[in-house]
Amino acid sequence: MTVDVSSAGPVGSSALLGTAALVLRAHGYATQYFVLEGGGQLLLATDPLFLVGMAHFDSAADLPNVEARSSIALGDQMVEAGPRRWDSYLVLLTSSEREDFELSEDVAEITYNTQFHRRMIRWGLLPTEESLTDALRPFLPLPSANAEGPRDPVRLLAERMQAHGLDSSNVEVALAQWNEEGRTPS
Repeated sequence: MTVDVSSAGPVGSSALLGTAALVLRAHGYATQYFVLEGGGQLLLATDPLFLVGMAHFDSAADLPNVEARSSIALGDQMVEAGPRRWDSYLVLLTSSEREDFELSEDVAEITYNTQFHRRMIRWGLLPTEESLTDALRPFLPLPSANAEGPRDPVRLLAERMQAHGLDSSNVEVALAQWNEEGRTPS
């Protein structure tokens, strides 16, 4: 059984879940927190494509217990998820570094278990937007393409040389010399 605490925010010390919620909301996800039976929280994030549950664990020893409670809670939420239930994930977050000796058989079983939903483990995270954006990249939209279209790299180089103090006449001389030595104009 899980208790919905809606968008109130993480309870306790999980700054990772709070920052993850900020990152996901910035990309159009709706987020909700659920208190897990036995302790801990599940952050549920939904958009038109994905259903993502996230939980925090302290160490590899805690991982199997956190995964089990979180999987049950995510499964409860998948009942009404419609087509998104086929694109549901449980992301387990920790600030602990991954140590090779910690990668037990339990960790391998969790990583490769795709029953009901896919599981991802993210190790060594900082409670910063940059760190969580990297960790949650599979669920975030790609940056939009440059509206101006492709830019000529030679023109970009010329702009950079001028920005670093080379006057425009010297830049033009350098580009002209380079063009004479084999660059074909585009």
